[in-house]
Amino acid sequence: MSPKIFATGTTGYVGGDFLALLLETHPEWAISITCLVRNQGRGESLKATYPYLRIVYGTLDDAEVLENEAANAEIVLHFASSDHVGAAEAILRGLKKSGGHWIHTSGTDVLLLQPSESRKDVKTFDDWDGVQQCTSRPDSAPHRPVDKVVLAVAGSSSIQTAIVCPSLIYGEGRGLGNQRSMQAYELSRLILERRAGFLIGKEDYMWFNVHIHDLSRLYLLLLEAAVTGGGEASWNSEGYYLVESGEHRWNELAQEITNEAHKQGFIKSDEANILEGEERNKLNAIGVALWNVKSRAKAIRATKLVGWRPSERSLMDEVPDIVGSEAKRTGIGPE
Repeated sequence: MSPKIFATGTTGYVGGDFLALLLETHPEWAISITCLVRNQGRGESLKATYPYLRIVYGTLDDAEVLENEAANAEIVLHFASSDHVGAAEAILRGLKKSGGHWIHTSGTDVLLLQPSESRKDVKTFDDWDGVQQCTSRPDSAPHRPVDKVVLAVAGSSSIQTAIVCPSLIYGEGRGLGNQRSMQAYELSRLILERRAGFLIGKEDYMWFNVHIHDLSRLYLLLLEAAVTGGGEASWNSEGYYLVESGEHRWNELAQEITNEAHKQGFIKSDEANILEGEERNKLNAIGVALWNVKSRAKAIRATKLVGWRPSERSLMDEVPDIVGSEAKRTGIGPE
C-alpha cells in the first residue's frame, strides 16, 4: 500500500529534485502524494507531468491548510522554508492529531559562529558523537527557531522527526520549477557581469558542499526508512543529518570560476583580485557564509545508518557547467 505523503516546496530546487527522484523510483506512490503549491500555474505544471499527484493550493501562511494536510498524512516532507516558524508549528499541530514521520529541511548556516561564541578557533561539528552540539545551537543562529519547533517533539512516541541539514548545494535540479542553486551560481553571475574575476577576501575561509542528486538520495533513503516505521534511521533528538560530500575554500572556488570564465571567453583575464568597498557589498546577497566560516562539518550519521554514499562529481568539476549555465541564463555573451 502506498504511503500517504504530504510535501511542501516541490516546485523549488531541493523539493523539486527530490520529487523527480521519488517518482522515478516509486511511481506507484504518486496516487498518495499531496503537494502544497502556491498558485494554479505551478499546480498545472506538476499535474501535467505527474497526473496522479493531488495538489492543494496555499502558502506557508495558510496554517489551517498545513495543519489539515499534515494530520491526514503519514509522512510530511517540508522543503519550502527553514525559517517560517508558523508553518512548522502548523505542521506539528497536524501531526499531533494522528502521528507520523516528519522530514524537515534546515541548512548548515545554523552552524555559523554567533556573537556569543569564540571566534579564535575553527569549530568542527559532526552529527554522530557531536549531534548534541548541532541540536543545541544558540537561538540567534539562522534556522534555529524552526529547528527548535521540530526538536521539541523529541520525547514523542507518535511523531518521529528528522532534520536534514545540507551545505552549499550545486548541480542542475531535475524538478519542474527552480533548477538552480544560489551561492556558487551567484559568484559566477557576479564575475560574468563584472567581466573580471575576484577573490572573496584576505582570509580564505572554507565551507562544505553537496551535489543536489546526492542530497535527494538521502531524502529518499530517509523516506523509505519512514515507510517501514523508521528503519535503521535515527529520529527525534538524534535525527539530525548534516549533508556534505566535500569542502571548498571560497577563494579557490572564485578563482576556479574566474579561470573557467576566461577559458570560455567571457572575461579577458584569469587574474582575480580581492574586492574592496562597494563591490564587496554586492557579495552580501550570496550569504553570510562567505564572511563567517570558522565552522566545519562532517556528515557521518547518514552513512552509518542508512548507507548514504555520495557519488556525483565534485563542486570544482561542476564549475564549467555553472559558468556556462549562468552565461546562458543571464544572456551574457563572450567578450
